[in-house]
Amino acid sequence: GCDNCAGGGAGGSINIVVNSFQGSGLISASGGMGAIRYSNPENLRNGYGGGGGRIAISYGEKTYDGRIQALGGESHDGPGEAGSVYVVNSAGDLWVEGGHTLVDADDVFSSITLAENGTLVLAGAVTVSQEVALPAHSTIHIADAHALDNLPLAREISGTLVVDTAFELPASESNPD
Repeated sequence: GCDNCAGGGAGGSINIVVNSFQGSGLISASGGMGAIRYSNPENLRNGYGGGGGRIAISYGEKTYDGRIQALGGESHDGPGEAGSVYVVNSAGDLWVEGGHTLVDADDVFSSITLAENGTLVLAGAVTVSQEVALPAHSTIHIADAHALDNLPLAREISGTLVVDTAFELPASESNPD
């Protein structure tokens, strides 16, 4: 770290509630970059990156095709932690992109879609009607032994699966054991 370098600021918060979510571009509550100081060419030092903020978006219909992110700020000494992003429509479809989204046993969704830099944290037995895919550059973090009880996870995994608790994989129709 750096004794005299300021860390980046936190990402702040964004709350959007609309009937029609449309347009493009970037919606960001990302943390700021840590301040840089050069004491000599071989000793680059700076403050830590700021943590990502919180984005919550509730909508009826969506044609928005831009990016949503609450990333941690960059830093040579240590990046800030990603913030949280919660994007859900009135039909119960959850979109996870550019930050952490925590769900638990009280949550019920028709579908969950993971996109780039999205981390879905399963803190309980969330109920999901449709199969959930884990594409590249996204993460599912299993933090509860019953996390997959009511969530059909696609068998092909391209992203990162983090298991932080003991649990049993649910039986499949092709392998009922």
